[in-house]
Amino acid sequence: MEGGRAGSRRGEECGPSHRGGPAPSLGTRGAGSWFRSAGWFSCILLVALVLLQGLAAGATSVTSYTPKDYSVVRVGAPTAPPVTVTATGDVRATAFLAALGAGGTQVAGVVGVAGTPVALATCGAAACRDRYIVASPAGLVAGDYAEDAELSVTQPSAATGASSGFLVEIEVQTSAGWTTGRAYLATGTALRATGATLTVLLYVNLGTATAPTVLKTYVQVDRCSSATVCP
Repeated sequence: MEGGRAGSRRGEECGPSHRGGPAPSLGTRGAGSWFRSAGWFSCILLVALVLLQGLAAGATSVTSYTPKDYSVVRVGAPTAPPVTVTATGDVRATAFLAALGAGGTQVAGVVGVAGTPVALATCGAAACRDRYIVASPAGLVAGDYAEDAELSVTQPSAATGASSGFLVEIEVQTSAGWTTGRAYLATGTALRATGATLTVLLYVNLGTATAPTVLKTYVQVDRCSSATVCP
């Protein structure tokens, strides 16, 4: 019985205590029960206030600023370069391909897109053809396999238009992993009054003399900041 009495006293520690005398009478039969409920409610309310105070102490401040006209700007999408990807494939590099010039220059020590475009050769006919090795990874080894991307480039007339720079990124997934190549090019200008169409082949070294299993090839073309700076 003593254990039961002790349990009862512990259950009423948060409520009103009636030790040392009779419980106060409210003139109703349920007064003692009401006091016990009120005591528990006070205890729960106190715990809730402590928790809320702790949350408030850890909250960050929120500041409201008045809108300004110059804080709203409209950003236009960049003009698309006059370039279309027409085909991709893998070839085995010959000494001739390995001796091709690089498609622009990758800025040394910079990770990501940063380079100097090289202008495509001036075309004097309605259509011309040219070939380049990507700027990065630099070099093409004779005997290695390479992935090539074929581009159709619109070269404006020198009399009516200006050269525009563009970036070509080639991503190749083989069974051995991924290879990414970048070329920084500019359209250059044509001698003809109506401009010209250039077919440009770009090659990226896959680093293997064994025929690779090509799983996917992605080619993306973006406009550069100018004909001499990219991005």
